[in-house]
Amino acid sequence: SREQEEEQDEKEEEEEEEEAEGGQEGKEDLLSPAPIYNATAICGTGGDIGCDGSQRSMNLSLRDLSEIKALKKPPPPIRMLMEVCCMLFNIQPVKLVDEKSTQGRLRLDYWEPARRYLLSDPFFLHKLRTYDDQLSLVQRAKIRRHFKDAEFTAERIRNCSKAAHELYVWVEKLIQEPPRLLRRDSAARDKQRNLI
Repeated sequence: SREQEEEQDEKEEEEEEEEAEGGQEGKEDLLSPAPIYNATAICGTGGDIGCDGSQRSMNLSLRDLSEIKALKKPPPPIRMLMEVCCMLFNIQPVKLVDEKSTQGRLRLDYWEPARRYLLSDPFFLHKLRTYDDQLSLVQRAKIRRHFKDAEFTAERIRNCSKAAHELYVWVEKLIQEPPRLLRRDSAARDKQRNLI
């Protein structure tokens, strides 16, 4: 009788799974590998040209983001990377009591907001692909400070998480490019020089 109940439960679970699969026609199979979103393939441009004509390319998947999100206590380089991403998307940190402080000082924590608003966002990959480079010079300077930190290097990030490394490379290329307004101004100056 116990075996029959177990068999019945298994059959019911299988039927429920089949019904769920049937209702998800056209959607991704959750058991198949997550698709890799490549900005160059979606934009229809060749080489490593991004949607905005820049030299940015990104190969991140939803599985990569899930891997990063699953970290309960991420290492410092990953925390710093997500702090930079929060700065890029104007996500405010939360204030937590600093465990190292004996005076009960507060520290800014970007990890939970990053998990909640970036890594849990189903459109985060799309937002990265279509990121509009509207960084102020102050934001750019703050983010560049992170890149000067010895713990925030591509090698350290890769050692912590291969998935986070792709995101790091994207951010690094974004910060290395001149701001969009400066690119426009230089392009306008070049046009004027050619006309003269």
